[in-house]
Amino acid sequence: MLKTLVGIQLRGSLGTLLRIGQGKKRRGWAGKLFIALAVVYVLVSIGLSLGMFFQTVLEAFHAAQLDWLYFAIAGLSGFVLSFIGSINLAQSTLFNARDNDLLLSLPLKPGTILFSRTISLYLMALMFQSVVLLPALVIWWLQAPFSPGFLLVFSLCGLLLPLMTTALSVLLGWMLAAVSERIKRKNLIVILLSLGFLGLYLWGYGKLLDAMNDLLARGHQIADAVRSTLFPAYHFGQAIAHASPGSLLLFAACALLPFLALMSVLSRRYIRLLTTRRGAAKIQYRGGGMKAGSLMTGLVTKELRRFFSSPIYIMNSAFGLFMMIALPFLVLFDKGGTIQTLIEQLRLPDDLIGAAAVLALAFLSGTVFISAPSISLEGKSLWILQSLPVSPLQALMAKAACHVLISLPPILFSGIFLGILLKLNVFYLLMCVLLPLAVNVFTALLGLALNLRFPKLDWHSEAVPVKQSMSTFLTMTLGFLLVAGVGACYFLLLMDRMSAPVFLLISLALFSLISLGIFLYLSKTAPTAWKDLSEA
Repeated sequence: MLKTLVGIQLRGSLGTLLRIGQGKKRRGWAGKLFIALAVVYVLVSIGLSLGMFFQTVLEAFHAAQLDWLYFAIAGLSGFVLSFIGSINLAQSTLFNARDNDLLLSLPLKPGTILFSRTISLYLMALMFQSVVLLPALVIWWLQAPFSPGFLLVFSLCGLLLPLMTTALSVLLGWMLAAVSERIKRKNLIVILLSLGFLGLYLWGYGKLLDAMNDLLARGHQIADAVRSTLFPAYHFGQAIAHASPGSLLLFAACALLPFLALMSVLSRRYIRLLTTRRGAAKIQYRGGGMKAGSLMTGLVTKELRRFFSSPIYIMNSAFGLFMMIALPFLVLFDKGGTIQTLIEQLRLPDDLIGAAAVLALAFLSGTVFISAPSISLEGKSLWILQSLPVSPLQALMAKAACHVLISLPPILFSGIFLGILLKLNVFYLLMCVLLPLAVNVFTALLGLALNLRFPKLDWHSEAVPVKQSMSTFLTMTLGFLLVAGVGACYFLLLMDRMSAPVFLLISLALFSLISLGIFLYLSKTAPTAWKDLSEA
């Protein structure tokens, strides 16, 4: 039975990648090739950036005979990144899954249900950590001794490390589930915690890059600090670098014992946690007159409430908006005037600075995919929306309007303030708003078209359509790749032949025309596709 449950979890997570549209129609060779190329592109891009970092670290630490510290830093980086990536998943996957009632009605032990659910969290942590550990392994293989025994130990440690991330995520999810029934603003707390951890990670990574030379010069001091304060990281590095059986056993104990202990305690209380519903703080109803609104207003309001009720939805689909809001502050609090000094040293013209600012905001806008999982998130309740006296195009445009309305305030804020801080003229100030907004409309419509093509309605946790669906992957990838391609085309090919204002106006027209084309496509195909939607 455990094998069956785990198989269901894996099929639920990967099913969208194996099917196209509805039913069980298999993806053709062209679709598989496109997916493979997109995945390879993303992995190569991330691997190259991390590889340059690890190459610098390895050269210094290998010369100082601190090979274990190299792997300790790689392990710590993977642990933190995977924890940030999975912090929002534990509560929705373990405690708020949609199929809880169904599983509880079956003759299954609580530990079996818990373990099958935890597998997906473990695999997610393993995926995030592999993004860091694999480049570290490749750099080591290119510059240092390599043997089958080393690869075996590295693989064992790499499989054990996600257990620590999973245990911490489950513990925080349990704590949040225990108190969330009594908290009015639990979603806000989850979002603030996620942003806090992410901010700390980015701040620490930035400090690490700024202090790289000092870090490498003080390798032995850092090694002593890691050895005395970060016991698991020290033995993780020792086990891999020196094939130490003792360190391998100690690290295995650090990873396995807390995980098994937490699973043992939680499995005994799992049924109680899933079935107990404590009353939240009561809110006194204040009566008042009801207001009638238009049909579209009601649909958009429904979409807005759905978005703001889900921390996973917010943190993943709108992450580009958080970065957009942060961009003016990075310029405002630029310590030492690094950006201004760089502009002066390179003698960048105002047109180039303005174009770069506009494209940076457009790039971030292209990573927003709020509309991409919006159809899939209807789940089993889709029939309600289909039964309303609403045309398919109206229902889809309400989701697109929600996407744009949520994105509009960050676009206005970042565009206006970034333009003022960089002292851009009126034209570039307007383009800092108009082009990102045009890109945002494009991604809103593209997300809907792709979600109609790749629906995922049979999810057990909202993390599946938001984080693991083909429509979200393609929308985000195509969005920022198109903006990056347009920018690269100008800076590499057209900068000497076309002025920046003309290029930006052409780009604005391009994204507007593409959006119009997608809208016309939806107008033609939406009625049939909407009617044929089923639990895919």
